[in-house]
Amino acid sequence: MSKKKKCPRSTWTRYGFHPSLLQSHPDFAEFLLSSPLGSQIKITNNQPVMIDGEPTILIESQPIKFSDFKKRFAYKRCSEYQEPFIVEKESKKIFTYLGAGQGLVPHHPYKSLLNRPIIKLQKEQYQKIYSSAEQFNRKGEYILQIVSCGAKKVMLFSAQHIFLRLIDPNGEVYSLGFGFQKPYRMPYYNHRGVLRSPDIWEYKGSEVKVVTSLLITSNEKNRLLEYIDAHFGNQKDTVFNMFSQNCATFVRKALSFSCNIQIPCQTRFTPRIMGYCLNRVDKALEQIDPYLLKPGFQLLRGLFISSIETTFAFFLSLIGLTLGAGSGIRGQALSDSKKIKKISPPAKGPEWWFDINAKSYDFPHKVRKWQLRQPSTFVFEKNVKFAI
Repeated sequence: MSKKKKCPRSTWTRYGFHPSLLQSHPDFAEFLLSSPLGSQIKITNNQPVMIDGEPTILIESQPIKFSDFKKRFAYKRCSEYQEPFIVEKESKKIFTYLGAGQGLVPHHPYKSLLNRPIIKLQKEQYQKIYSSAEQFNRKGEYILQIVSCGAKKVMLFSAQHIFLRLIDPNGEVYSLGFGFQKPYRMPYYNHRGVLRSPDIWEYKGSEVKVVTSLLITSNEKNRLLEYIDAHFGNQKDTVFNMFSQNCATFVRKALSFSCNIQIPCQTRFTPRIMGYCLNRVDKALEQIDPYLLKPGFQLLRGLFISSIETTFAFFLSLIGLTLGAGSGIRGQALSDSKKIKKISPPAKGPEWWFDINAKSYDFPHKVRKWQLRQPSTFVFEKNVKFAI
């Protein structure tokens, strides 16, 4: 006979649920913590209501007893998205618990983008965030939030993620983030990218969440929606690449297109390296003969530098090949416009092998550094509830 799995008390209390439920209704507590439901409810201020001595779950604004809930719903892992969902047994519809007052509602987070708010703010909360967003020195009717989360210490390859929130004048908060559909393989591998609404990191534990608020106009909001539809409408195969087309790329290009806001998250290792090489070459030539630095010698100097760049590009390409640069899908690129462009795995393009300028990287940690310089930024550490 298999032993029943115990609910961890620390997780239950950290989520903010009443401790007595853990003892009186262990099956209810176990379901919440083993399914996606517990992590979805925890970011709201909702607590299970008791009816006839039994805990309930809010479903489409109605509290339903847990015994009736189990007859109607189950949670299953979806092989397509590698994620567990709450599924209505009869209709096979996917439900998500949202904090906008209705509780568990029909909502597929990958196929119903921005059609339901994750939470609804109280008037006082909305006014506070709007006042903060005004410090970004923009005008508008909508609030756009850039959210970065992950490890507290900002390092080059530390776990980081960036996503967006859109808050309308009624205080309804919509969440959206870009990630990969299947489990991660290698850094340069071209995965199929997907948008999730709400973003999955709204529910994940994070050492820190950095939230930057700014105002956008109705026209800019519409341009953002146009950008999303152009790149993700009708389930297009948009590429996700951990280095060159990731969550930071989506935020950078979506904001550039819709609001003309430039976020400096791109990195090229080569300018610093080549600048160092040029400096060393110039110093060596100057010691030999200052005449060598005159314009007549610049052609030879340029050829020398070009050969270094090409060699270095080829060397980086060989490393990239071992990290999956020759594998994955051919799909849609994220652009700064609505224009559609296809991209293949990086190593399948000849320019990637020999052009040093073809290698650029988008790093989420650079977005956070930019955020921390903005006056409308707030930092939340180890926040379990909705960090806004």
